[in-house]
Amino acid sequence: MNRFFGETIVNFTPGASVCSAYPLHGNQTFHDCTVTLERPTGKSGVKPHAVLRDGEGSVVLDVGARAVSLYRALLVLEGKPIRELHWSEEPSMYSDSNYLKIRILSGSPNAGTPKTIERIFLDTETTGLDPDDDEILQLSIIDGDGNVLLNSKYCPERHSVWYDAQRIHQIAPSDVASCPPITEDLARIQAILDNAQQVYAFNAPFDFAFLGALGLHLDSERGFDTMRLYARKFHRKEYVKLTVAASESRYSYHAHDALADCYATLHVQRRVDGIRPLKQPKALNVNTPAVTASTQNQARLVPMQGASSIAQQQVIPAVSRTTRVMIVAAQILFWVLTAILALFVAATFAVPAGLIFDIPLALICIMLWRWIRKKKQCSISTGVTGGPAVPKHVSDAIK
Repeated sequence: MNRFFGETIVNFTPGASVCSAYPLHGNQTFHDCTVTLERPTGKSGVKPHAVLRDGEGSVVLDVGARAVSLYRALLVLEGKPIRELHWSEEPSMYSDSNYLKIRILSGSPNAGTPKTIERIFLDTETTGLDPDDDEILQLSIIDGDGNVLLNSKYCPERHSVWYDAQRIHQIAPSDVASCPPITEDLARIQAILDNAQQVYAFNAPFDFAFLGALGLHLDSERGFDTMRLYARKFHRKEYVKLTVAASESRYSYHAHDALADCYATLHVQRRVDGIRPLKQPKALNVNTPAVTASTQNQARLVPMQGASSIAQQQVIPAVSRTTRVMIVAAQILFWVLTAILALFVAATFAVPAGLIFDIPLALICIMLWRWIRKKKQCSISTGVTGGPAVPKHVSDAIK
């Protein structure tokens, strides 16, 4: 999530793949830096180096592709303003040599521009749990009124299969084979983020980390985690599943689709804020721009296959009136039978043969009690199956 909020932290051990005009040890701070890709002189067929220069043009870091973690961190910062870079020398727990811990604060060029959308809600479905290795398969964004700003599936560039994640969200490789990579959509996504006053996600560190890994950014004061806001207010803890929070907010939906999860998060956040739930999300308007972008990028509403059906979902009662009546009637019957059973058990001490009535009656009471418990449990989670930070696919994986 730090990269999403403009902060990148990476550790590396100085070696042949990294050089600098400054000594690579101790503590150093640089301001107003930029990253460019430059091919080494006289070396053909070699990946360009990521070169970070300070405000005076001096080379702070010249990083070759073999320094994988640092090289990858600088690649996503190419062309972006860097407010500050600080490195500090830290002792290693695994060897006698020290390593450098680098902290990079990148600027947000649109931080001061007017925000035309009050709040947005986003959710991702991914190939796995590691934002540095796994990729986004689906990204959905809606506004506070339920209008769809983005709902797209993307073809990963580094993964061909994702068996564990597929079992959760049911997105198969064939579903995204003809989709573009998300890297082609970054400008549109960033335009939506830039125009939102508040950005919410359920278990936000997970989704924000994947967006940050792509070089997308957001001012930290505009990012909010609905999961923790809800869990702290209603459960006095840090974590709760989206399926649980949604059902407690009297909202039923199909979990593990990014757009459906966005709507569930919207309803949960409205309960956190003490706002009445939306009876029905506004229908998708395909002719109205979603964002009035102050940059050259114009975000727009995008009709996606299946989006309209999800947008027409309604908030439904957690359990029907008929079921509630059946539960109450069963509870009354249970207590009546329990009282009769108690009388029979007392009579058994005088007439032992009464056991032939006690045992069947006891079994009936047990079966009735189990039925009541099952119905009550269904009333808590009607229609919802069910998920990091808390890992998204592990804890339901919280969603």
